[in-house]
Amino acid sequence: MILTFALGVAPTLAMDDGANLAEQFLKKIPLSSYDQAMTMEQAMMVQAQFIKSLKPTFGEVVGYKAGLTNPDVQKAFGVAHPLRGTLLKKMLLKSGAEVEANFGCRPLYEGDLILRVGSAEIDKAKTQQEILKYIDAVIPFIELPDITYAKEVKINGPALAAVNVGARFGITGSPIPVKASKEWMDRLKNFKLQIHERAW
Repeated sequence: MILTFALGVAPTLAMDDGANLAEQFLKKIPLSSYDQAMTMEQAMMVQAQFIKSLKPTFGEVVGYKAGLTNPDVQKAFGVAHPLRGTLLKKMLLKSGAEVEANFGCRPLYEGDLILRVGSAEIDKAKTQQEILKYIDAVIPFIELPDITYAKEVKINGPALAAVNVGARFGITGSPIPVKASKEWMDRLKNFKLQIHERAW
């Protein structure tokens, strides 16, 4: 991370920080350090440049991801809110896709889901139940995130936000239509994922 300082002026991020991070991300080179004084505002500036630099490889924006949604995890990363990342077209793979075991710098996998928005009216929703009215479908999703930083690096919220909250790949299932009902709200709150290992 490169910061430019001037007397009486707040530090500003160099314009190519995100591009440099993206280059290492594409080459699967773990990041060895970051500026621990970086603010969330600065991190989102880096993220924007990072995403722009990934578009030639991964395509255009198709959605967004929420990271650090658990309050205990937020506390561990030194933030008080979830983080937003951006999903690009070629990050989303269909069920049955084959992915290299070392698909990233520090590859992980986790069970998740995608909510497909059916109407822009969702922006006017005030409650969770109202939000559900504008959700078109739920799509089972096995996220394949990439921590990006080397194992010895202790990262905080801004550091994670800067690298697009670790978005790399994800496997999508078939869309499941949603109804705005209490039953569906409960299903979304209590969904389970089972992972089975298979010998080849």
